[in-house]
Amino acid sequence: MPNGTADVVPSNDTNTVINLTPALLGTYTIGGSSPDFTDFTTAVKALHGGGVLGSVKFLVRDGTYNEQISISDIDGVSIDDTVAFVGESSNAELVILSFNATDYNEQYVLELNDASHITFQHIGFKPQNISYYRGIEIDGLSSHLRFDHCLFSPQNTSYSMHGIYFESVQPIDSVWITNSQFLFGNYGIAAFGNYLHNEGLFVRNNNFHQQTSYGLYFDEIDGFDISDNNFYSHTTSYFNAMY
Repeated sequence: MPNGTADVVPSNDTNTVINLTPALLGTYTIGGSSPDFTDFTTAVKALHGGGVLGSVKFLVRDGTYNEQISISDIDGVSIDDTVAFVGESSNAELVILSFNATDYNEQYVLELNDASHITFQHIGFKPQNISYYRGIEIDGLSSHLRFDHCLFSPQNTSYSMHGIYFESVQPIDSVWITNSQFLFGNYGIAAFGNYLHNEGLFVRNNNFHQQTSYGLYFDEIDGFDISDNNFYSHTTSYFNAMY
């Protein structure tokens, strides 16, 4: 009885917390036998629900994961407390994240929107749809992202694909793309700064094979570092390594 008076609205006395999970810390497994998380979806749900108490690594077992994943801001991440998704076998051809997108506004396999301090290593990304074909889409206030020893390839070699597509109304800072393979499609990496000038885009030691338009296409991007990349094409006269 609050203040000695009967509560005439008892229905507002209880708080309900939805989708809250314990914070993560340390190393976990995804997929395979007796995993901590059956797939990327459940792992990302745990990240969004509880955040992190320190650095977190997900070891991803071999297999094809047919999922569409969107990662946004994660509570607790920082330059010291990071999140990493790592192929356990160190072979991106054996750990594939793939999806058949059918929505023009969500035409990605993986979206990073306002995400930061996340690494993907030894992971393959494979769009399945001939019309909606972005492997990774990066937008919002995303920063401090790393893609290392990854594979980007469409489901069919004749399909269009943007391996990594930046489409942001905000500057994107400190994105590293290294030691990765971009196979087929029409763009390996396409980055549009929308006249706000992204900063700190590093593209080093990657291989670009058989893109029909551009290996790299940058528009309104500042502060980028492109070095030690290889470009190959022998099937089209329209290929340009960089724009």
